[in-house]
Amino acid sequence: MGQGVVFLVASFFVHPDFIVTLFRVAAAFSLVCGYGLSLKNRIIDNYKAWPATEMSWRQSKPIRTLRGTVLDYTFVVVAPASFFGVVSWLAG
Repeated sequence: MGQGVVFLVASFFVHPDFIVTLFRVAAAFSLVCGYGLSLKNRIIDNYKAWPATEMSWRQSKPIRTLRGTVLDYTFVVVAPASFFGVVSWLAG
């Protein structure tokens, strides 16, 4: 949600119309995704849509490997770049 707000505010400070449109589309997409995720989490929490376990989620520790870390950071870099590439390709 914060990313959407940053894109929306930044769209007021740039001048080319294409960049303004790109930032506002990115802001709308980020805000809709954030709102949808928040709504989904509230529904899951309300209806307890997962099976009960013996161990709390706080007790379980994920196994961190180098391959998993590299994949996580690759996704964080590639996903936004791909999104901007597709939006600019569709808009232009």
